[in-house]
Amino acid sequence: MAPTARLCCICGEARAALRRPKTFEQVCRGCFYRAFEDEVHETIVGSGMFRRGDRVAVGVSGGKDSTVLAHVLTTLNARHEWVQCVRCCGVGTKHGIMDEGSSLR
Repeated sequence: MAPTARLCCICGEARAALRRPKTFEQVCRGCFYRAFEDEVHETIVGSGMFRRGDRVAVGVSGGKDSTVLAHVLTTLNARHEWVQCVRCCGVGTKHGIMDEGSSLR
């Protein structure tokens, strides 16, 4: 008998694709993304990191971590309208800071 695929412990519908490092829950990709975004939102709101109307600059190197940071901040800002503007600036170790002029809402 073939082993059955485990279902996501959050939605109970999709096949679990990964285990969350924080909780060890087996979740589908969609529920992982949503849980991650919710935790980032709760951290930002709970800490008072931003105030409505603020302008935020994000230094990105192009690596995985900074790319995810830029993506999740712009995604959540569009959803929750925390700040007036999220601006991404490329940061290179050889050339200093390069303003790519990408103003994201």
